[in-house]
Amino acid sequence: MNQWKPSNKLFGGFIYIITGYLFKYLKSQNNKIKKGIYLLVAGILFAIKNEKVIEYKIEYSQIQKCGFKQICEIELNINQEIKQPVFIYYEMKNFNQNYQKYIDSYNQEQIYQAQKLYSHQDNCEPFRTNQQICDKLKELKIIQQSNEYRNILGQQFTQQQMEQVAIPCGIKAFTYFNDEYKLYKIDGNQKQEINIKSDNISWEFDQKNIKNYDAQQQWINIENQRFQNWIRVSGLSKFKKLWGKIDQDLKTGNYIIEINNKFDQKIYNTYKNILINNVTSIGGKNPVLVIAHLVGGSVTLLLGFVFIIYHIKTKSNK
Repeated sequence: MNQWKPSNKLFGGFIYIITGYLFKYLKSQNNKIKKGIYLLVAGILFAIKNEKVIEYKIEYSQIQKCGFKQICEIELNINQEIKQPVFIYYEMKNFNQNYQKYIDSYNQEQIYQAQKLYSHQDNCEPFRTNQQICDKLKELKIIQQSNEYRNILGQQFTQQQMEQVAIPCGIKAFTYFNDEYKLYKIDGNQKQEINIKSDNISWEFDQKNIKNYDAQQQWINIENQRFQNWIRVSGLSKFKKLWGKIDQDLKTGNYIIEINNKFDQKIYNTYKNILINNVTSIGGKNPVLVIAHLVGGSVTLLLGFVFIIYHIKTKSNK
């Protein structure tokens, strides 16, 4: 074990005296330094964790071959191994889920209580009945004919069912993001599909409480955890939601992402990305969190020193 040199002892003593003097003021009104130090330390730790996140992002909404109703393939080179679990996200930009009308546009009894007879149907307007949803899908050219609008069993709705309240109803369900992804590892001339799981990706509360109850009446499988993630609204116009999980390492090499584009972003003037990444104890890559803590800590620390200097000068002038 290395011994301290005399100069180090003197320096350590000096630091000890200064630190003790400063912390005397931290107990009073000048606890800004303490808060600033906490924020800076947290920011540094977050920055270290952030660097351990390996992330690949591809914006495919502007790629011509990946247009609406098309299946396209995008090459991806992974030059750094991603340890499991690996997560697949989709990211939306310029899509607002935070309007009050959007937030309220669903029927809670449908989703969480599995009831056919429910109140507050008007919350779902103008996407209340199967007929309204079908007509809007045709208007937007998402489907061409009414017989394309079917229940989750693949059966066509009867005329009576078309006039009934849709399950689920509302704009949340109508705007459901339903693009699909596949991932392949390229090995010579062979493509090996990587299994992407869709279970245990939504909130545990939703998994336990959102259940299908009338497959012949439902046009969306509400037990689908990707749907459950979608209806958990985001506060910002740019957000990402978990789409799937891979329980194996992604080795370095060439991959192909197959995208089945079923969500027409042009309707909403939005942009779509696919993200492949791992996570750390603080989650995925989040530079905003790092910057916020470092800037906030620096400003708070600076203000703390300013107040201490002001306090010392004021005290010495008395």
